[in-house]
Amino acid sequence: MFLFQSNLNVGWGIPTIAFFLFICAFSLIANDPPAYFNAWNRFFVYTLVVLIVSPLITNMSIGKIRSQVFYYSLCTLAALSVGSFFAYYLGINMFVRDGSELEIGVGTFSGLMNHSMVLGPFAAISAVFLFGQFLFEQRRFLRFLFLCSSIFCMGASLLASSRIAVLAGIASVIILILRYFKGNLTKSLSLFLVIIVIATASFPIWAPFTDFVVAKNEANIVEGSVLYSRQRKITARITEFKSSPLFGIGFCTVDPRYDVVQVSNGQIEPGSSWLAVLSMTGILGLIAFSSVCIKAFKQAWNTKDRRKASVLSAILFFYLVHMLAEGYIMAPRSFLGMFFWLLIGTINASYLEEE
Repeated sequence: MFLFQSNLNVGWGIPTIAFFLFICAFSLIANDPPAYFNAWNRFFVYTLVVLIVSPLITNMSIGKIRSQVFYYSLCTLAALSVGSFFAYYLGINMFVRDGSELEIGVGTFSGLMNHSMVLGPFAAISAVFLFGQFLFEQRRFLRFLFLCSSIFCMGASLLASSRIAVLAGIASVIILILRYFKGNLTKSLSLFLVIIVIATASFPIWAPFTDFVVAKNEANIVEGSVLYSRQRKITARITEFKSSPLFGIGFCTVDPRYDVVQVSNGQIEPGSSWLAVLSMTGILGLIAFSSVCIKAFKQAWNTKDRRKASVLSAILFFYLVHMLAEGYIMAPRSFLGMFFWLLIGTINASYLEEE
């Protein structure tokens, strides 16, 4: 679709992305990781994904395509998230392992998606997106529909037992409201107060949806810490960074002395995207990646279209929080990772449209 655009004159969108990819490649040259990681193959696929959906190179036509793909993806994810909420009551669970569907339980409910850790964040993102539509919609019926759908999505996120997705979802709704009432703190605080009062009054209704999250949290506390499920990986990433602070230990690699590696296919689970960037590409990679996020957030926040600015800022903030505890950002086949770069591409396109 890019190649068939009438205007093929492209330019840099966010040039720092190129520097980030260069650091990823150099981390492999400097470390020469074991062959079973398939690191170079993963890097080439990752580069292709970033090249297509991020604003590494762009123009108005390409930016519009990215924005449309992002919007249609959001609508699809929202429909799947709402559907997943009702799937819980229908006993439908697409979480398939070893050829059979898992029983619905703590951490094993994915509704119409393929994993609870996919449903959790995308349902929360959908809740933010639909709440944004509720704020901007003028017709009563649609406002009611968007609000109910947003609540269903947050319910699906709670049922997925993803603590960080729920936390990031709440935080991003706050950002959405702050940007919606930009410059008017009184109105923002008034809406926060209304939401808190309604949420408190309706607690007996939605409290059962928190059972899976509470159970998961209590299981970790029994083991010694709220962060028990991530503690080992956090320690591993910090140790890896200390061993090679400048360039990291290599793109899509971990040190097998500290973490698990599936030698058959090189699959790893870093546990945190931010720490993965730090351990795999060092301080230079973290600076480059952070610069991309900061510039994108500024562009989203300063977009003149209030609807786009509010929703895009909120979803990007969701990612900034969610990546603290989920390690997908360096994975070339991750839809969550691809969607992040597509978000950056959409933000850049929306901002440049107004320049």
